[in-house]
Amino acid sequence: MGEDLIEKSKKLAGYSAVDQNLDPSYKFIGIGSGSTVVYVVERLGQLENKDRFICIPTSFQAKELIIQNGLRLGTIEEFIEIDIAFDGADEIDTDLNLIKGGGACLLQEKLVASCSKRFVVVADYRKNTGKLGKDWRNGVPIEVVSLSYVKVLKELKLMGGKAQLRDAGKAKAGPVITDNGNFIIDCDFGEIDIDKVQNLHLAVKSIVGVVETGLFVRMAQKAYIGNADGTLSVEKAAISRKFYSTLKMSDLVEQSKKLSAFSAVDDNLKPEHRIIGIGSGSTVVYVAERVGQNVNKKEFVCIPTGFQSKQLIIDNGLRLGSIEEYPEIDIAFDGADEIDTSLNCIKGGGACLLQEKLVADCSKEFVVVADYRKNTGILGKGWKKGVPIEVIPGAYTKILKELSQLGGKPVVRSGLPAKAGPVITDNGMFIIDCDFGEIPVSKVKELNDKIKAMVGVVETGLFVEMAKKAYIGNADGSVTTLTV
Repeated sequence: MGEDLIEKSKKLAGYSAVDQNLDPSYKFIGIGSGSTVVYVVERLGQLENKDRFICIPTSFQAKELIIQNGLRLGTIEEFIEIDIAFDGADEIDTDLNLIKGGGACLLQEKLVASCSKRFVVVADYRKNTGKLGKDWRNGVPIEVVSLSYVKVLKELKLMGGKAQLRDAGKAKAGPVITDNGNFIIDCDFGEIDIDKVQNLHLAVKSIVGVVETGLFVRMAQKAYIGNADGTLSVEKAAISRKFYSTLKMSDLVEQSKKLSAFSAVDDNLKPEHRIIGIGSGSTVVYVAERVGQNVNKKEFVCIPTGFQSKQLIIDNGLRLGSIEEYPEIDIAFDGADEIDTSLNCIKGGGACLLQEKLVADCSKEFVVVADYRKNTGILGKGWKKGVPIEVIPGAYTKILKELSQLGGKPVVRSGLPAKAGPVITDNGMFIIDCDFGEIPVSKVKELNDKIKAMVGVVETGLFVEMAKKAYIGNADGSVTTLTV
């Protein structure tokens, strides 16, 4: 009876996910791995118009399922823009973070999911535990280069994990070999708090020899869960306003970023705009996402302010340009580390201040997007890291001395833990962060001019009288528009 319930719940989840999410316009479909995905492919194979789909597999199993159900087979190399992907999970938390890789296909699964515009998870009720590591006791699967496994095992244990190389069991002597020729290490970290999942993934991924982890962080938009009583639960990653009061701070911040960015694009991107400046930072991620959803996106040329924004432009299917080609920009969107009542900003926390200021200065309109934490009313009130200043490397000692004489507390920004020594900007410069305390609105321009006058200073992170409008996403789900 137990097995029957599980199979029925898998089928309910798989069929419902296809029926409720397969848009008539979709052509390219990612097919995951695992026992629940069997029912996804079965349902796709029952559709009258199934010949129009091209299905991208994540494993040998998925490839065989596609062929057996009479569906057209494609590859990720041919079709890197996938309309929707369906996949299973070993465990799901309340933020729809996943543990995957029980079938040793995690790299291909994550690749297909990351190439998909929509990613839908299907699972039975046993997998929906609310917290990763609560019931899934096999640990987080980690794909590693074979010659590195001893070193990776050691480093995972130093992180507090219980790591072991996955054995092939009776199938063959020795370890499991993935479709990519790598080994799998399973590492038990115990129950993983939701706010720790991303940091754990990044820490493991940073180990030399690790190819990918089985932690799928904020990738799924929906999860279809077949319950034991024959009902279906649909969990959504999108945050509803009515749940604001119970959300964690991290969720409130992310939602406010998205609200501000989407509103800024919707209100300010005009039909006549062609050249768009794209800033840097976590809020601009949502700007690029929204611009990428515009029906006219093929007509835009987007100018990046750094490596991150260049990747955002490409990832959202937008046309990439350069400030050298297009020095006259119709509108630019960027974030801020802090905003005062005159919309002066501190920027440069991501070390891209020179390019950001250049793009803003070349733009007819400059719109700032930020979450509620950045709208403090006075620079230096909430942002305690100081004003970022980009300097020529050979001049940093001299400038440190002059900034101290100006009343600041300057430090050269360290590159640790990513690299030893100072941060190096995209322009080959150093960053000095200088804390001047709270800067009255009336003194911002004067301070900027004094710093800029120092020999060896390339640019400051004080954006004075550049923004005419700022969109602030509030914790209650509203958006405040500030203008000067």
